[in-house]
Amino acid sequence: MALEKHQDKLRQLVELWWAEAGKYNVLPLADKFQPALGLVKDKASYTYYPGAARIPEGTAPHTINRSYTITAELEIPAADGHGGGAEGPICAIGGVNSGWSLYIKERRLIYCYNYLTKRTYIRSTKEIPTGKKVKVQYQFDKTGQEQLGAGGIGRLYVDNEKVGEGQIQQTIKARYSLDEGFDIGRDSGSPVSEEYIAGMKFTGGNIEKVVFDIVGERHIDHETELRIAMKRQ
Repeated sequence: MALEKHQDKLRQLVELWWAEAGKYNVLPLADKFQPALGLVKDKASYTYYPGAARIPEGTAPHTINRSYTITAELEIPAADGHGGGAEGPICAIGGVNSGWSLYIKERRLIYCYNYLTKRTYIRSTKEIPTGKKVKVQYQFDKTGQEQLGAGGIGRLYVDNEKVGEGQIQQTIKARYSLDEGFDIGRDSGSPVSEEYIAGMKFTGGNIEKVVFDIVGERHIDHETELRIAMKRQ
């Protein structure tokens, strides 16, 4: 009963641990310690801060097979004669084979969805304003009826204004990767997007926090999770 009573605090401490581990470069840990998705209690909202890195997919926000919104509060410096602004990943999960990344490039907000190396890019039609605090969002609405791998529509927002939209025909059914983690302010493993290099970090600005709001029932490919668990024995 005591554990049930303090589950929210426990999750906060776990998230803080991963943020501090990323900050002081003690990651990655061996992937055999990654928990099965079905063993981790689901939440409707997750909040992360700069420094979180290589968080195992089993404890990251479960965005597979459901709708979700990513909201990032950023501080973007004023543009100067050399371009100014910020650039790089805001958050990312997975890697070169599968995953997704929300990032800034050439002052545009971009979302890349990597489905088994087939990439879909959704780009903002407007530049991100500089010299101020900015709220950017990516919203995915699952429109397919399949429990596993359904497609949907992705939308980009800057300060509550819609600036981009695109169709994602098919999504990953199980895991993005066995050994690539979830990052805030970097893509610490192999790159999800072809538009930046491995290990790319968010530079030229500050990330204050990133919030995930998850909608809908969590669907898990239990057969895949069983194979992963057996592999790690």
